[in-house]
Amino acid sequence: MTLAVTAVVAALAGSGSVPLSPLPTHGVELCRKMQAAVHVAVLCPARIPLPTGRHRPPFHVDILGSPRHPDLQTPFGIELGYSAPVEPQSGPDWRRQVSHNRPCCFLHFTIFRRLGAPLPPGLKSAWLGGKRGRIRYATGYGLEGTVGYFWSNHTWFFWGEHGVEYTASLHYFGRGTTRLLGRLIQQLRPADQLRIH
Repeated sequence: MTLAVTAVVAALAGSGSVPLSPLPTHGVELCRKMQAAVHVAVLCPARIPLPTGRHRPPFHVDILGSPRHPDLQTPFGIELGYSAPVEPQSGPDWRRQVSHNRPCCFLHFTIFRRLGAPLPPGLKSAWLGGKRGRIRYATGYGLEGTVGYFWSNHTWFFWGEHGVEYTASLHYFGRGTTRLLGRLIQQLRPADQLRIH
């Protein structure tokens, strides 16, 4: 039964059929709070994956940067998701549990305005989510190879829009990671255009 469920989840993730739901109210409110601190657009996803199944971990959205000091040379935006990843540091049986990194059970997405940090090496030109930019693919599970705050277990996309340099990332969960990141980028809206559902 577990293998059958895992196979279905893998097929859905690979096909781009991960369901997207409206950003929860506290996410919309936090994005609006971030927007009030700056004159450039704070981008947030209008729709995101949410956990499924019997044991649904709580959704969280957190600030990256300081609304009181938005011009600090640090990321300025949000990170959101639920649960915690299974990584090599999770123990000797971590590979048996790695299916828990899929959007059914775990999500870690970031979107921010990048200030100060140089781009990581190894970027490739790409179109993703309808935007032209540069991409750095996740190297797999774990943090080996991380450069600055660009974690190696995330796929990163960098682009410019209206004179602002943006960065989005999604934690690696295997096949389907880049496709889901593209779908989340397509869902990005200026915070003042988000609606509470």
